[in-house]
Formats: sequence, structure tokens, C-alpha cells
Amino acid sequence: MSKEEIMEANLWESMRINHLDRNDAVNATARALTENGLTFLAAKNLHQLK
Repeated sequence: MSKEEIMEANLWESMRINHLDRNDAVNATARALTENGLTFLAAKNLHQLK
């Protein structure tokens, strides 16, 4: 679906809110893992550029 189609169907705001909700969920999961002693490295630290 193109941006133009999304705008014409008035879906932009719903998709924006959905995206923000997903970000909140990822942050809540990371916070819960950290609070319970499950630390992790950011993905950029796991991969090496050659």
C-alpha cells in the first residue's frame, strides 16, 4: 500500500499509533528484562563489519 493510498483511506493516524504502541511494547520488554537481571547487548555490538 503506497503512502498516497494510506492517506486517501485515512489510515495514517491509526498506523502511526500502532507503530508507537509497538515501540512502547519493545521498551517495556527491555525494561522488564533488565529489571530482572537479564541484560543484553545491542544488536550493533553483536555483529562485526568486515
